[in-house]
Amino acid sequence: MTWRPSMKKRLRIILLRHGQTQGNILKRYTGRRSQEPLTPEAVDSFKKNAREYPNAMYLFTSPALRCQNTAKFIYPRLYPKRKIVDELNEMDFGIFEGKNYQDMKDLPEYREWVDSGCVGQIPGGESREEFIRRTLKGFGIVVDDIEKQHVSQDRLSIKEVKKFTAGLELNEMFDASIVAHGGTIMALLSAFTGEDYFSFSAAPGEGYFFTVEVN
Repeated sequence: MTWRPSMKKRLRIILLRHGQTQGNILKRYTGRRSQEPLTPEAVDSFKKNAREYPNAMYLFTSPALRCQNTAKFIYPRLYPKRKIVDELNEMDFGIFEGKNYQDMKDLPEYREWVDSGCVGQIPGGESREEFIRRTLKGFGIVVDDIEKQHVSQDRLSIKEVKKFTAGLELNEMFDASIVAHGGTIMALLSAFTGEDYFSFSAAPGEGYFFTVEVN
């Protein structure tokens, strides 16, 4: 199958979560400030299975080390030409950074945040609204870079959102792959679809692929 760019403004994009880190294993809030590397197991898995991920024309990444490591293993050809987008980094967890539920179960600020549905302002960090606004700005940078022009958010719509697991869609060429975070994925897709934030969870190394229409 020969890939040809669509004459209509339709972009097919892969949105992948980075590979597993030690913080993921320990269920820590590993956010914007963390520079954890991938676990040795994640590295081994990517070395064995990198060919099972779809190809892309362009590569965009969060600046986090775990995303850089993941992108380098999956897309070695594109990696030197990748574009790092700061706005696609994980949520800023402020005083929760590096801690898990057990560490904070008696912390009043944490209980208040959980009781808010995890949408409130994190002390020293971001609220969900601020995080979503930032990631949407980052996604706009991706689309602008592909289209080579400024595209306002109200001109974008997302369709055909599907869960990605290694081995799917191998014969297709996607316009772009974004290697980012679980939070980034939930923020972007919930904002564009209007569906529940946590309905777009993705395990390390997995994610979603979708079509963006530029009106």
